[in-house]
Amino acid sequence: MNQNRRKFLQQLAAVCGSGVARSLGIGLGSAVAVTAVPRVATAAKAATAATLVRASYGPAVRTQVFEVIVRQGLAGAPWKEICAGPMQVNNITVSEVEAEIARRKTILDEETRRIDEIAHSAISPCACNECRLAIKETLARIRSEVSQKQEV
Repeated sequence: MNQNRRKFLQQLAAVCGSGVARSLGIGLGSAVAVTAVPRVATAAKAATAATLVRASYGPAVRTQVFEVIVRQGLAGAPWKEICAGPMQVNNITVSEVEAEIARRKTILDEETRRIDEIAHSAISPCACNECRLAIKETLARIRSEVSQKQEV
């Protein structure tokens, strides 16, 4: 293969890879395109770098995006597919999210276990499982009665 042609094809691949050739409308048959490729490739790299700099909004936004992704994971949503774009922009890895989800599930399990271990107390208010269940049932009955009276 001709050395100039190889160099041209390498430069063209760099330009097409970044999408600049498509957006600038550079054609393959133009002699201007051959001479413009090195400058366009350099401009493409600079534009890509500038876009990434503009896209990163700082640690506060990254923290908020991370929190939303973790909550999606805790809720059982397919967060890997849904949040792939924001994760890439904010440099959040799958392993980071999975570790945080596991950590929070452990905390939730511990809280649930501790709440379930609360013993019944003769002194009001009691927070044992039986009393909490009775309170929920009473509140549901009251709400049902109120909604029936409002319908009439």
